Amino acid sequence: MNDEISAYQLHSRAEIESDLRRYDRALALAQQAIGLDPKYAFGYSSLARAYLGLEQNQKAESAIRQALAIDPDNGYFYRMLAISLRMQRKRSEARKSIDLSLKLAAWDHYSHTESGRCWLDAKKLKKAKLAFEQALALAPTCTLALDGMGDCYLEMSRNRDAEQSYRRSLEIDPNSARTLNNLGVSLERQKKIKDAALCYKSAVEVDPNMKIAKSNTKQAIEKLLPTMWLPIVIIGVILSRATVLSDRDWRGQAVLGAVFLAGVVFSFFYWLYTKWRHRKLNREDPELLELYHRIKRHG
Repeated sequence: MNDEISAYQLHSRAEIESDLRRYDRALALAQQAIGLDPKYAFGYSSLARAYLGLEQNQKAESAIRQALAIDPDNGYFYRMLAISLRMQRKRSEARKSIDLSLKLAAWDHYSHTESGRCWLDAKKLKKAKLAFEQALALAPTCTLALDGMGDCYLEMSRNRDAEQSYRRSLEIDPNSARTLNNLGVSLERQKKIKDAALCYKSAVEVDPNMKIAKSNTKQAIEKLLPTMWLPIVIIGVILSRATVLSDRDWRGQAVLGAVFLAGVVFSFFYWLYTKWRHRKLNREDPELLELYHRIKRHG
C-alpha cells in the first residue's frame, strides 16, 4: 500500500512537470513510479505523456499500451493512445482509439477535442468543427478545444473566426507559442501584416526554438519593408530593351534615354522610401526589427 501511495505521488508530480512542459523531469518521475509499482497503470500514462512532450511518439505508444494492458477500460488511456498514433500519422488506428475513448468517457471534453484533431487531420472539416463544438459545450475555457476550433476555421478560410477563437484561447493561456503563431497566421491572411508580425514575435519570445514562428516573423517583416528588387527589375528591363532599340533612329534612342532616366529617378526615390520605412518601423518597434536581423543572421 505504501508503494502504491508513493507511486501515486510520483505520478502526480510527473503530471505537474508535464503541465509545466518540463518533460525530462516528468519522464524521470514516471520511471520512478513504475519502478516502485510496475502494476500502477497511471505511472505508464505519465510516462507516455512525457514521451509525447519529447516528441518520442513510438515510445509514448508503447507506454500507453502497457497502461491499457493493466486497465483496458480506461477512456483516458485510449485518448492518449489516439494522440500517440495520430502523431505517427496512423490515422485509422487513432480514429478507432478515440472512438473507444468517447464510448468509455463521453463526458470528457479532451476526448472530443482529440476527436476533432483526428477529423481535422483527415480533412473532414465539418466533423472536426462539430467535435470541437461538443468539447467547448462541455468545457468553454478549454484552450486545446479553442485552438482546435481556430485551426479548423483556418482550414475553412474563415480567418476572422479563427482570430476570435485564438484570442479567446490566449485570454486563458497568454503564453502559448503555438496559439500566438497561429493567431499571426489568421491576421496575416486578413492583410493585417504588422499585427501578424507582432504575434509571431511574441511566439518567438515564448519559444525561441520555434522554427515556424521565426520563419513567419521574417516573412511578415519583409512584407512590411520594401526592398530594392522592384527598381532593379525595372532598370533591367529597360537595359534589355536597349539592345533592341540601339539600331533604330534617334527618336527611339531618345525615348529609351528618357525612360532610362525616369527609371533612375524612380529608383532614387524608391530607395529613399525604403529607408523611410525602415526608420519608421525602427521607431515604432525597434525590437521587432532587431529580431528580424537576428533571425537573418542566425536563423
